[in-house]
Amino acid sequence: MSPAVPIMRLPGHLRANKRALLSSIGTVTSTWLNAIQYNAPLFSLNSLLICITLGSCMSLTQNPAQTQTDFPDDIAARIAQSEARVIKAIFPSNTNHHNTLFGGDALAWMDETAFIAATRFCRKTLVTVSSDRIDFKKAIPAGSLAELIANVIHVGNTSLKVEVNIYVEDMYKDHREHAIRGVFTFVAVDENRNPTQVWPHN
Repeated sequence: MSPAVPIMRLPGHLRANKRALLSSIGTVTSTWLNAIQYNAPLFSLNSLLICITLGSCMSLTQNPAQTQTDFPDDIAARIAQSEARVIKAIFPSNTNHHNTLFGGDALAWMDETAFIAATRFCRKTLVTVSSDRIDFKKAIPAGSLAELIANVIHVGNTSLKVEVNIYVEDMYKDHREHAIRGVFTFVAVDENRNPTQVWPHN
């Protein structure tokens, strides 16, 4: 006789919104499976189950509060000016056994492009402190073009957030799709490596 499977009681905020829970489970599972194509670091199965059970997977959906849209005019103008765009050709040396772009290469390119946009925004020494979330939506095959576009989306006292989107283009056709999205957080530091005000930039 098979042993009984213990039933876990969901936290109250998840019981109150089962649809949100199911959506979050789908988001986590989709991200987990898509990452396989990129040979990217994955959740362990236990971590995935814990994430779903405790409701932590809700943090994998973008928090609107982290994205500012009502910037003062001077900051908004600076953000527009600091946008960074980089185009990469995907060669076999950048691909895995699925003949698609390595997740590690994609992350490195995204961090670099985010750093460029952040530096252009504040013109200060910056260090990467976190990558809040990475969405692998589409595999990027060898022989295609990848355009990385980075924009500042949040400006704090000593830190700022940069959103990076990667679009994949067919090299020989007019076809373009959104492939990867990520958000990176940077902190401005002074000559003593202590956090310093990120804005104004002078």
